Amino acid sequence: MLTYEKLSRKPGTFRRLTGVSVGVFSEIAGKNGPLWEKRRNNYEKGGRNHALPGVENHLPAMLIYYRCYVTYEFMGFFFDCDETTAMRAVKRIEKMAIRVIRIEKKRGISASDTEYLIPDATEQPVQRPKRKQRKSYSGKKKGHTQKTQYITDPAGRIRAVSRTYPGKTHDFTIYKKQKKRDRFCGVPKKADNGYQGIRKYDKNAEIPYKKPRGGELTAEQKDFNRRLSKKRIRVGNTIREIKIFKIMSDTYRNRRKNHNLRANIIAGMVNMKITERELRKAA
Repeated sequence: MLTYEKLSRKPGTFRRLTGVSVGVFSEIAGKNGPLWEKRRNNYEKGGRNHALPGVENHLPAMLIYYRCYVTYEFMGFFFDCDETTAMRAVKRIEKMAIRVIRIEKKRGISASDTEYLIPDATEQPVQRPKRKQRKSYSGKKKGHTQKTQYITDPAGRIRAVSRTYPGKTHDFTIYKKQKKRDRFCGVPKKADNGYQGIRKYDKNAEIPYKKPRGGELTAEQKDFNRRLSKKRIRVGNTIREIKIFKIMSDTYRNRRKNHNLRANIIAGMVNMKITERELRKAA
């Protein structure tokens, strides 16, 4: 049976299987520990012990499932338990993790807190739905997808995660549908051409110049686009960190109502990884 004790002896293998370092894992386990103890105290008078004992063995199950996105049957062989046991373990720890490592709703972010913010939406393939197929069909990806918008700061740290939308939904439509507090009005934005019209909502927003039909961009406009692209690369790097977890990049097989919960958990872990990286550089 795979346990945290065995896996933590090989930090490189641990990071490749779970998507996080042993240090970040210890921080996540520390935050979930009090919730686990409270739950255990509530149920200590009855019931069977879990096949995967303790939070330190539940968390690797969730992380390996997110990172590798294998079937629960495979997870059962991996942890020497029934596939239903593995599924329940993942769902059990998810309910705790979302409470302590999710992206908080920062209603008070202003221009004094960060120089600018970078919004971007990303698509993920989904299985063809039985109903309302056109709603999920993305002309860009030529298939059925779902979209999530992330807003990051210049350091790449995620400040907001939108709810999950069908693939046909336009990037700017997702932005408009977010509540005003989740758009952080008053903070300058660096957006791409998918956000045409954003200046009606944020006067300080910047988007690239579009090449006119039959014409050419000026040297100044090309230089502006180049400088904007260099700043926007941060959100691309962060989305790449999110998609390291295959549950966010492979064809999504689970119920879509749980996708946003998992996107928030993974976004929280990505922020923890960024913080760890900054501390390592500063040391």
